[in-house]
Amino acid sequence: MNLLLNTDPIATGFSGVFDSFYNVNLGAGTTDEFLGLTSGMEIIMFSSLSVEDEILNSETNVYPNPSKSRINISSSLDIIKLELFNLLGQKIVESTETSQLDISDFDSGVYILNLYSENGKGIKKIIVE
Repeated sequence: MNLLLNTDPIATGFSGVFDSFYNVNLGAGTTDEFLGLTSGMEIIMFSSLSVEDEILNSETNVYPNPSKSRINISSSLDIIKLELFNLLGQKIVESTETSQLDISDFDSGVYILNLYSENGKGIKKIIVE
């Protein structure tokens, strides 16, 4: 698999800075222009955490984890919104109540909790028993 920096002008953001994604050659070859997906080509997106994201992750506690009924969320940062996703990528909850989350009606399994502050996004894994 070859990673090629995407230098296409469409790949640049509003400020002209390249976004964090690459063209990936999985054996079907690449072309100079994007004509859509062809057989054998897939798109793989990469993203990197910013410093603010790392701070939000390290400054936020989610407990008890695992839990059967409720999780508590504490942070030294101001969390403005949370989203909970199942492993299929379906959004289960979106809330501005950011100190507790009732999970008593959810099936047992692993969920992804996205926490948002004004400066970034943190991600925590939640286990519902």
